[in-house]
Amino acid sequence: MPAVPLALFFELFWLDLIPIGSYVPPMPGFPYLILLALASAMGWTEPTALAFPLAVLMPLAYVIPVLEYRQRNWQKYASTQLVTLAESPRPLDGLPGRLLARSSLQQIVGGLLVFVLAYVTAHYIFSFVNNSLNSGSERGLIPLDVNWSILYAIAAIGALLSLRIKRAYSVFALCMAGMLLLR
Repeated sequence: MPAVPLALFFELFWLDLIPIGSYVPPMPGFPYLILLALASAMGWTEPTALAFPLAVLMPLAYVIPVLEYRQRNWQKYASTQLVTLAESPRPLDGLPGRLLARSSLQQIVGGLLVFVLAYVTAHYIFSFVNNSLNSGSERGLIPLDVNWSILYAIAAIGALLSLRIKRAYSVFALCMAGMLLLR
């Protein structure tokens, strides 16, 4: 199972994201877990088989911030209710605990539903594509001629962008141009 190499890829690719304040960055763990589950179900173990699903599933990292945004909007009424009761002379009577429990339950159930929906949808689509292309599951849907080194080089773009140094960007652009010319 390629759990550790994939974890390294996702960690490098999303390296620049630091959750500070109200900004909710993409959640790299979400597509990682879906890809692991799919790799186990479909028998993908090699980078040639994982590269295409990896590229397709990367945008799912933006699903969790949307879910958290919706959760925050759902909790506006609860916040107003708590502030109103806190400003009154009446005791809170366990309201904060109930509001926290409800919010936690919403996040857990919502997260599980989104994960199951994303997994089932991805599994159905990849199975359909796999069957229509008549490719073996050990080779992957669209086998790409890559290895872990190439995938790590692609993921290193995230680490490079986290440097925020213009000279590093220039060197990277020149290296990429050189590599394209050598190809």
